Parts: sequence; structure tokens; C-alpha cells
Amino acid sequence: MYDGIDLRDAESEALYLSGIMQCVAIDVNKGTPAPIDSEIIKKYVDKTTMNTPPQRHQFLPLQPDNGDVFRWKTTVQWRDVDYNRHVNQTSYLRFMYDAGSSAAVAGFLRSFHHELIHYKLKTYTMEYMQEIRQGKEFEVVCWEMDDNPGTIHFEVLVGDRTFSRSHLISDAQPIANLRTKHINTLDDLICVLYVAHRREDINWGRGEK
Repeated sequence: MYDGIDLRDAESEALYLSGIMQCVAIDVNKGTPAPIDSEIIKKYVDKTTMNTPPQRHQFLPLQPDNGDVFRWKTTVQWRDVDYNRHVNQTSYLRFMYDAGSSAAVAGFLRSFHHELIHYKLKTYTMEYMQEIRQGKEFEVVCWEMDDNPGTIHFEVLVGDRTFSRSHLISDAQPIANLRTKHINTLDDLICVLYVAHRREDINWGRGEK
């Protein structure tokens, strides 16, 4: 099931952010996909204008012999996990920003030289491939291609296995004045993802008890 998300101004209806999530219900006891309740499908399918699923993004794979990447390690904390006892989708975005900002400040990225919050995010795409549990140590690998400035590619690795991959496309020119009135891009995305995840009538991933 695909879930569309829009973030709009409460007064002017101006569109600030738009996104699509592919949602899968998981049986937490078996760790396998579970059917989505027919009442939920009936309630939300009629409200969408999407007749066909969006085309899946093709990520640029990490080359095992490519040493020109930045590596950032951390450990999953309790705040990073959710009801399903795995890393919540909103936490992955924080991981990307922390790893990418560390790479930029260290002078590793060609187009970015400050924390990523200084740059206007245009597009964010992520694919979740496997679950990561609390207490697990993992590594975020990021890199930028010479022929595609402004795009940072990421892979989340546990050992030599890829658990998630994503990319951030940003305006390579930093925001001139962070004191001006604007919405924090990272907080926007985390807020929208959290609200979508917490919708009371859709218990994504909770499965059968």
C-alpha cells in the first residue's frame, strides 16, 4: 500500500513538502508481511488519485573496491527504535544527516562544506531492506559522484551486509541566513514521517498478536 503525504501551510495551503511511502504490514511475531486490513484499504484507496504504483527508484550501488567513501559508525540507541523493536524510519534520516554532515565538515564532499542543515533539501529517497535492532553497531557509508554534484549517496551496513540505502539531493549553495524565518528541513521530514507512522487507525508493522 502506498501512503501519500503533503505538508501544507495552514492558512495559504502552500505546499512545502510532498512524499510517497510504500507501507507494508508486518507480523512482529513471525517477521513476515501480513495482509492489510480490508477496512483500511477501503477507507484510504478511494481518496487517492494514483492509479498505478510509482516507479521504484534505482539506487547507485556501492562498489566494494571503491575506497573513495566516507565511513561513519554508531550504535542503535533506545530512542532510535519503535513499537516493532527495530530502527524507526525517522531515525534513518537522522543517521543520513549525521553521517553526511560529518563528511562535509571533514572536507570529504565536493559540493558540501558545512552541516547539511545549511543546505536546502530538494529530494529524499530511501529503501529499507533489513531490520536493525537496539544495541547493534552499524556503519553509514556516503559518497558524492563527480558527474552528479549535489547528490549524496548513502548505504547503511552491518558488517558487509546492506540494510538500507538512500540519497539526498540538495541545493549545493548554502542557505544565506539561517536566522531568517524558515522551517528546519530535517525536522519537517521527521515530523511528517512520524505523524504518518502514528496514525491511530493504521498500525503499520504491528501484525497479529
